[in-house]
Amino acid sequence: MNRLLLTTLLLYVKVCAGQATQYTVVNKRTHEPIPYATVKVMNKPLGLFCTEAGVFTLDLETSDTVVISSAGFATRKIPGSLLSQMIELEEKTRMLVPVTVGATGALPIIRIGSGATSFGMKLPEKEEFDWGPSAVREEYAEKLEIPDTTLDYKLSALYIPVRKHDCWGPVFIRVFEASGTKDSIFNIPGEEIYSSYVSVSSASVKKQRLKIDLDSAGIFFHRQNCFFISVTWPYKSNCLTALQRIKDPAAVFYSRSLNNRSYNWIVYSAIGFGTHYCAELKVLR
Repeated sequence: MNRLLLTTLLLYVKVCAGQATQYTVVNKRTHEPIPYATVKVMNKPLGLFCTEAGVFTLDLETSDTVVISSAGFATRKIPGSLLSQMIELEEKTRMLVPVTVGATGALPIIRIGSGATSFGMKLPEKEEFDWGPSAVREEYAEKLEIPDTTLDYKLSALYIPVRKHDCWGPVFIRVFEASGTKDSIFNIPGEEIYSSYVSVSSASVKKQRLKIDLDSAGIFFHRQNCFFISVTWPYKSNCLTALQRIKDPAAVFYSRSLNNRSYNWIVYSAIGFGTHYCAELKVLR
């Protein structure tokens, strides 16, 4: 009898230890869910995105530490022993800088990024492979240099080289400020200032480029010399919008993965291909 009771208890403990828990990430002020927040378990090859309802499910240990982040909110680092099923993130106020807007009328527009020189042209035929959602869960970023740091700019649109596999699937776009000082040549993606879950359709893709209109997003650059754009995939789906790999001996791009133990950016250069993103900036005068 005692042996049977002990066996049953051990089985119960084993099952409970392997059960995943559902968590919800919410705005601390409004208690509204934060969609597509990033969840990374430190020092483990484990991470994911929240759903549109701010929900994620993980099997965590009390010794784990979880980092949760989303554009517009202060990042939280929470020990597993203190993690509650309702996780609150505080809104983060971005320091406002004076932006000069000149006379009314159409503002001058410039295009920057490695894809600017080929803008409007047909992209090369299919390369050896494209980038897309995989077990590695990679994210690909490119640094976009701003040519004149004495001017103010508004980010109005992005153009991302893409290819359809069977049917168009969603992608996740992020905009980052550069880390370090503005004059540093060793910048990597820093603070995330914008993110968007983009449902791709044939209407949004022209000449093999996905256009993302950001004119209403209110993203301004004041006396900055660069920023970063990244593309990733929150979930696998039956439809796939792949990121085209473009031949370019001088290309430099950045990558990180939720499935690595470290969630740090790695720089790739001189490997013969790159991302070729293009950004459209309105010059504020």
